[in-house]
Amino acid sequence: MAAPFNDADILRALAAPVLAVDADGRVASANAAALALFGPETASPGAALPLARPALWREVSAVVASGLPSRVQAAEDGQTLGAWVTPIERDGRVVGATIACGPGGGSCGGPIGDRLRSVLDSVSDGIWICSGDGTILEINAASERLNSIEAEGYIGKDVACIVAEGMVDRSATLEVLATGKQASMIQHITRTGKQLLVTASPVLGADGKVALVVVNERDVTELNNLRQGLQHARKVEERYRSELAELSLYELSQKDLVARSPQMQRTLRTLLKLAQMDVSRILLLGESGTGKGLLAKFLHQVSPRAQKPFIQINCPAVPENLFEAEIFGYERGAFTGARENGKAGLIELAMGGTLFLDEVGDIPLSVQAKLLKYLDDHELRRLGGSESRVVECRVVAATNCDMEGLVERRLFRKDLY
Repeated sequence: MAAPFNDADILRALAAPVLAVDADGRVASANAAALALFGPETASPGAALPLARPALWREVSAVVASGLPSRVQAAEDGQTLGAWVTPIERDGRVVGATIACGPGGGSCGGPIGDRLRSVLDSVSDGIWICSGDGTILEINAASERLNSIEAEGYIGKDVACIVAEGMVDRSATLEVLATGKQASMIQHITRTGKQLLVTASPVLGADGKVALVVVNERDVTELNNLRQGLQHARKVEERYRSELAELSLYELSQKDLVARSPQMQRTLRTLLKLAQMDVSRILLLGESGTGKGLLAKFLHQVSPRAQKPFIQINCPAVPENLFEAEIFGYERGAFTGARENGKAGLIELAMGGTLFLDEVGDIPLSVQAKLLKYLDDHELRRLGGSESRVVECRVVAATNCDMEGLVERRLFRKDLY
């Protein structure tokens, strides 16, 4: 059996420079690549990173404090160093960090950094990652295209530079750092002319402060173009609708129904819609002489029921003792003076068409319950009859009465109203 290998063997096998430090910045371990990159004064066990590499330690200590892995970048002695820092936890607290790095400010060293870079560059949306102090840590390939920039020219800079340079007029990252809350906005990119929907989200550290800001950019230029086209199409549709309504109103004038005022024209358009929807119960309210009867006829004429009967009854003109028989009909011998063969009521005569109850507020209370039942199930029983029959018709009612007042005075059933 082969001899087991330990963590030091794994560390030495890595091609990328990697070193581990404790929470105070003392080097605990480093591989050969790290010794070659930093030299013994920095990468030897026990070396103090805060003294040897203060700029790098400032970035690493911030990651240790936040407890969240992050990409950092530090410039020292004319050299820019990019590194991926991963906190080391023990018993629920951060006791140090590993630093996988590479010179020249390129991608983070090590397999974790390579994988992160591959993921970021595979995303179609633009992605920016900034540290809690506003330093730009990562810009993916999609964002380079959307903003027409080179990531290397911005990584390591303060994010405020994109506003100072006029690339954008507002920075979502700066808003997140100021408020600690997610921020969304539409940005116009001056270099490309594109419009981007930008959402910046904070990532909080163990201390509850913003440790990272992740910015997502989505190109909405084409979406806005489609929206504008849709708005134009809706305006054209509205214009055509208006023209059709005017044609309909012209046709009305040929039927002795003239509507000049905007209010009356709106009323007629509403009736046109109700007619086509074949609504079966309609109440027209208005003063005497305002044309409620004409509107009821118009509703019938422009509906699919136009070829069926239009039956009208003036409710106050019918004696109360004969009202039920007039509406529902009666069988032979139902009452003294009844026809020998009985008589069909107005509802039956209006079958398939429209029954117009003019001045419906004057319907006797004794008949209202039976009318309500008919409106519920379209079944009626003639006066003196024993069988119910289904008769379907549209019922249009009109009145100049204060219906709510009649209901309050118990002169009209609330459920029928």
